[in-house]
Amino acid sequence: ISEMIASQQQLVSDVSHELRSPLARLRIALELAERAEDPALALSRVEKEADELDRLVTDLLSLARIESGQSLLQRQAVPICELLKSIVADANFEGEVHQCSVVLEACDEVMVMGDPVLLHSAIENVVRNALSYTPKASSVLIHLQQAEGELKIIIDDQGPGVPEDALARLFEPFTRVAQARDRDSGGYGLGLAITGRTLVAHGGAALAENRPGGGLRVTLTLPIK
Repeated sequence: ISEMIASQQQLVSDVSHELRSPLARLRIALELAERAEDPALALSRVEKEADELDRLVTDLLSLARIESGQSLLQRQAVPICELLKSIVADANFEGEVHQCSVVLEACDEVMVMGDPVLLHSAIENVVRNALSYTPKASSVLIHLQQAEGELKIIIDDQGPGVPEDALARLFEPFTRVAQARDRDSGGYGLGLAITGRTLVAHGGAALAENRPGGGLRVTLTLPIK
């Protein structure tokens, strides 16, 4: 109970800290807009910070609903390969800017009972995260493994990896990884937390480990029923 209370207090503290930064920048942008010769330019910065706040609040609400059980799973048969192909197509469109790609290896269709919207978001969070850290002219690789009533979705990037002491915390809210993988690459450390909670809600799990040849491997495990 003490650990749960401490964890909740830390989360509240982290949320307060994260909200402070975009609010402070928004206040500065508004002050500049009042004095600017070109208000349109200053207002574009206001819009950017408002979008950041909206994204942060949306992610916080998603996380809170999953953890509290308010986000009831809309269970149905989900064709995983079809879902992955959709995610990969969107990721590759985004990856063109960074000159890198996402490759889905041979995929034999398998059905999983779950919420298609939550599963899409959970997998996409990992793919986009991998894409953010994969160097130019390289690829994020995705492949599936099936064994003993479980499906494993394995996502490999070719980035700098994660310090060993941070791997266990990677799916916790507001986790920060120093130097090579940090907030400068975008996000608030909530995407992977939503992924972890979603997998648990589906009776599965999310695991991160450094690859021997470099980069990060995230394995998403789901039961096949």
